[in-house]
Amino acid sequence: MLSQLAAIPSNSKNAKGVKQAADWLTSAFAAAGLKARRIDIASPNPLVYAEHVPEGATRSVLFYLHYDTQPTGPADDWASTGGDPFKPRLLSGRFDEPEVRQIEIADLDATLMKTARLYARGVADDKAPIVMHLQALKRWLAGPQSKKLRVKYLLDGEEEAGSPNFATGLRELGELLRADLVVLCDGPMDALGRPSVYLGTRGDMHMKLRVTTAESSAHSGNYGLLPDAAGKLASLLATMKDPNGLVTVDGFEDGVVPPTADEKAAMKVASSAEAAITEHLGAPQLVGDPGIPYFERLLFHPTLIFNHVDAGRPGNQIPNTAEALIEVRLVTAQDPQRIFEAFKRHVAKQMPEAELTLLDEGRAARMDPRDPAVAKGLAAIRSAAGGDLLVYPTLGGTLPLLHDLETAGFKYIGLPLVNFDNNQHVANENLKVEVLPRGILFVQRLLDALASP
Repeated sequence: MLSQLAAIPSNSKNAKGVKQAADWLTSAFAAAGLKARRIDIASPNPLVYAEHVPEGATRSVLFYLHYDTQPTGPADDWASTGGDPFKPRLLSGRFDEPEVRQIEIADLDATLMKTARLYARGVADDKAPIVMHLQALKRWLAGPQSKKLRVKYLLDGEEEAGSPNFATGLRELGELLRADLVVLCDGPMDALGRPSVYLGTRGDMHMKLRVTTAESSAHSGNYGLLPDAAGKLASLLATMKDPNGLVTVDGFEDGVVPPTADEKAAMKVASSAEAAITEHLGAPQLVGDPGIPYFERLLFHPTLIFNHVDAGRPGNQIPNTAEALIEVRLVTAQDPQRIFEAFKRHVAKQMPEAELTLLDEGRAARMDPRDPAVAKGLAAIRSAAGGDLLVYPTLGGTLPLLHDLETAGFKYIGLPLVNFDNNQHVANENLKVEVLPRGILFVQRLLDALASP
């Protein structure tokens, strides 16, 4: 089933592929025993809604997942699938391991179940969680607990485009979506495989920094005294961080709210996974104050990333323009406009002739774990997990739709179900096969727990 869904090219910008996936999901949820339909709103990418609403049930949950995918990038980067990101391939291990081989489902014995990975764009983000729910529903609906819980599903077809029409969908669908709790099944699990949830996400903003030195580029020999735009841009970017990677822009941490004692304790426990993360990334060290635990400095301090630098062409020329795409991941109550003003002041002081433009912005979002609906949801998830649960205050990434949910009065919890090293948003995205049956069982247990008083 997962291979079928992963084979549909539902890149957010591929309207035909997205609609094909929406139709597939509508049929799949109906076959699982729910009433399902496709809903076309302002976007060409439809929502898929499915529900199980037994008469007399007093508790309800809305599961949010998305079925669109990121763009694939160059086909040559997808060695795992032979260059076709939407042609799922099951391998005995990581695609870059020396003795890895392609296998079939029938080959999955106890040993291979621990190492095998399924490769395809979207297989982990977010199609595997959808299939986990579909398989769990078939079992759960046959049991007695299914008569006690209203279960609703909202599947988004434009999450990877920032869900620009999600707020419209919430308004138009109104009470149809109302539930005691929203559970978002997106994002990677804890790096050590510990049961975990997140109660929000960081904000995100992008800026374009442009340096111009002349009206045109020039020959590097004949006009070698022309200022080099690439060098000037590099020097300006270098003023924004010190040699240890700490940000030097005044006002960068405006609005940061320190973690509570409970949050600090949880982040210290979570940060025991730092070694696994650095090993996965192949990075000898990470930036930030090493005296602060990894997840505390990641989730409670903003980060500055230079996403892309563009200047000139290879050859004997001096570039007259250079541009950088700058990203800031925001935390807690930080105001994107206020941070943008801080960067404008910094650029004006360091290089007044440079141009800084704000491209997009999105605030951080967070639920209070003491909220009654959230607390009940955490208790149910903890029960399904067998007692232990690591609660991340936020996810490292950004989900703009969380602000829309908060504005509409929904309470939510994020529940990741896929391996942390799944390569989401980059080439060779994958799912460790062993998380699939575990996820199916976990979802079934969670439904039982949510149905219980």
